[in-house]
Amino acid sequence: MSAIVHIITALERGGAQRNTLETVAQLHRPERPQWLVTGSFGDAALIEEARERLGNRLIIVPALARPIKLWQDGRAFLELYRCLRQLRRSLGSPLVVHTHSSKAGVLGRLAARVMGNCHIVHTVHGFGFGVALSSSQWLLETAERMAGAVTDVLIFVSEADRKLAHQLKLAPQAAERTIRSGIDPTPFAAIRGNLAMRAEARRQWNIPEDVPLVVTVANCKPQKDPLFHAEIFREFLKLEPEAWFLFVGDGVLKSALVSRIAEFGLTQRTVLPGFIPDSRLALAAGDVFLLASRWEGLPRSVLEAVASGLPVVVRDSTGWAEELNWAKQFLSLEKDALPSAFPQAIQKAMAISNSNTFDHQDETTYSCSLPERFTLNGMLARLDSLYKALLLS
Repeated sequence: MSAIVHIITALERGGAQRNTLETVAQLHRPERPQWLVTGSFGDAALIEEARERLGNRLIIVPALARPIKLWQDGRAFLELYRCLRQLRRSLGSPLVVHTHSSKAGVLGRLAARVMGNCHIVHTVHGFGFGVALSSSQWLLETAERMAGAVTDVLIFVSEADRKLAHQLKLAPQAAERTIRSGIDPTPFAAIRGNLAMRAEARRQWNIPEDVPLVVTVANCKPQKDPLFHAEIFREFLKLEPEAWFLFVGDGVLKSALVSRIAEFGLTQRTVLPGFIPDSRLALAAGDVFLLASRWEGLPRSVLEAVASGLPVVVRDSTGWAEELNWAKQFLSLEKDALPSAFPQAIQKAMAISNSNTFDHQDETTYSCSLPERFTLNGMLARLDSLYKALLLS
């Protein structure tokens, strides 16, 4: 018997983590089991969900953690090697080792290569090289090249990441696949025009029914740049003095975001509920979705907003937004756009939304306004096909 072993640094609330969990849960077969290996830190709720859905197919490696610490990373490498060796002994050969995220991607691939007799796959969920400090950027690129040299298949969620990998020569010998980070659009399409859900969501957060509401769903971590969002919120109030802001997410920068909101005098117009069980409530309440991350692969939250029918405005720091040129009511700004450039884009997106309705003529090609390749089913079908091909080779 052969198996697929996924390795990810942490089960945080995020698109890469959610889609990895869905892959392990939904593509599991008795004859080709799927296992998930992750670090011990992360979001408790997602870890508990993984335990409930996967049972003993979830393995925790305590040393796999952030930030970079050479002694701890060496220990994590040894733990991953031992874990993979034990799985191979119990499940048979060959294994497909599929890594996700930067640290797990490097350590997991190198551990799999040392163990031998396995197919090594890595999914690139975005690169942070362009925003890293110059000293750490060299280290990150070197580590990626080392892992890339032992990679059999490199999966990209966007063409922008593929171009950057080519430019940096990160894995020149690896086969390549583009497999989008997909969602199930059906529950999000169901909230389109749901005025009762909109009213209930706004009542829950004490947001007036008739004010413009900008919504962001993102972790409060450096990648998502929540403080930049606060600056955009401040600028938008100059155009829309009655506007409110809903930022759904939590993380290491949450307290800094609260302080910045207070510093700008936005506290009375801003709702910061942290994580919520169902992001649809936030999307139903909103008039426009904003995501101004420092870098991205292909953000799941944007696909959810598009499927819900909200107009979307993003900062395209790495070129990923080009993948969504099919989306209606979608505007992207350049990576060096200032906060002052966003208010007019937000107004424009809202105006487009108010003047257009969803065209149902494309439903044979689009599933709830998403192309099939951007859906969860499309993603799972492509991964399943890849695993079968690797194990038959």
